[in-house]
Parts: sequence; structure tokens; C-alpha cells
Amino acid sequence: MVLCICGCNNPKTIEGSYDANVISTEEVFNLIDSKDVVIIDVREEYEYKNSHIKNAYNISLGKLDSIDDYGFSKDMKLIVYCQSGRRSKLALEKLISMG
Repeated sequence: MVLCICGCNNPKTIEGSYDANVISTEEVFNLIDSKDVVIIDVREEYEYKNSHIKNAYNISLGKLDSIDDYGFSKDMKLIVYCQSGRRSKLALEKLISMG
């Protein structure tokens, strides 16, 4: 699994030594229709309902423990995003710890 993270407002806000790439919003839009990419919006449901990236799954930060219920292949690339990047970073740490 390759993790990519971005914050919609500032894609450069994620720092740390992770097995992940920080990508821009533009790069996300170039990958939207790729079959081996899963886009995960870790914002709250009301934020997701207000607006979200096409084909994104809404799995809020507090519900990431249930990600296995979605049946994503470990070979898929995950793009995790939120509004500012803070929740994306926390989601990244959680997903890495989950394996």
C-alpha cells in the first residue's frame, strides 16, 4: 500500500518521515479515475456532504479502524485528504500503525 496525503488548503503542511508521499491537489485530480487508487476523505460526514473529491470515500478519522470493512486491496494506493492536512497526517500515522 502506498499512502499519499494532501490538505486541500495547503498540500505542504504534512511533515515527518513516513513511507508516504505528499501530493498536490492537482495531482489528486489527475489520479481520480485510476482503478488502483482509493481516495479517502477523513473529514467529518457533514464536511464531506458539503463538498468532496469525486469518487472519494468518507471515512472520518474516528472511523479509520473500520477501513478493512471496505475491502480495499493492500496493493492499492491510498490518497488521504482533509481540509488543512492535520487530520490527513493523523490518518496516515494511524493507517501505518494498522499495517
